[in-house]
Amino acid sequence: DILYLTGNSLTLDAENEYIYKYFIKKDEWVQNNNTKFSRDSIYANGSIYTLGKHEITKASMAPMNTPRWDGWPVVVNGKIYICGGYNNVSLNTVEIYDPLTNTWTYGASMSSARAAAGVATLNGKIYVTGGTNPAVLATCEVYDTLTNTWSAIASMTTARTYHGCAIYNGIMYVIHGYGTAVITTSEQYNISRNIWTTFVASNYARYAFKAVVYDDKIYITG
Repeated sequence: DILYLTGNSLTLDAENEYIYKYFIKKDEWVQNNNTKFSRDSIYANGSIYTLGKHEITKASMAPMNTPRWDGWPVVVNGKIYICGGYNNVSLNTVEIYDPLTNTWTYGASMSSARAAAGVATLNGKIYVTGGTNPAVLATCEVYDTLTNTWSAIASMTTARTYHGCAIYNGIMYVIHGYGTAVITTSEQYNISRNIWTTFVASNYARYAFKAVVYDDKIYITG
């Protein structure tokens, strides 16, 4: 019943941002003044893992094989997957972190290098949408964690990056983001039919935020 919002910034030198906790049932935000995070974070196996602007910053965690940022992490079966990202150029590599062994391994690379893509998971598969390389992309692909293979899926109707992405009830929702400007439209992808359609997501267009599903609702922050 708690949504954690950890520090992040479009300014690469911004660090040591506080963590905020949103108590969903109380509709209340609380700032934790004793804990600081920088850049992207992910919750897995009862812990919050935080990524620095170039690599994992938590002292007890092994560093990634390739330093990167803007590669949004997701969790599948207790392992952390990071698809693409940026390190002077957009990356197509995939890294997998096993918290039990504290090791990173490479998965199969994406067909397209992309940073700041939207990422969501369903049934052991990772869906990656849009991003930048360096042009903003509309293409999408899906990774099967069991077979370690990538497959192309239908492209979005609008190229976008830094967008929210979440899956609910077999539908992937891609919310706002950035193209040549902040994008006011959003799209939904029917996974079984491989079809995109547009929809109205929220009252405020935004980018560089996260979207999560809880209790039949999609929460967006930032």
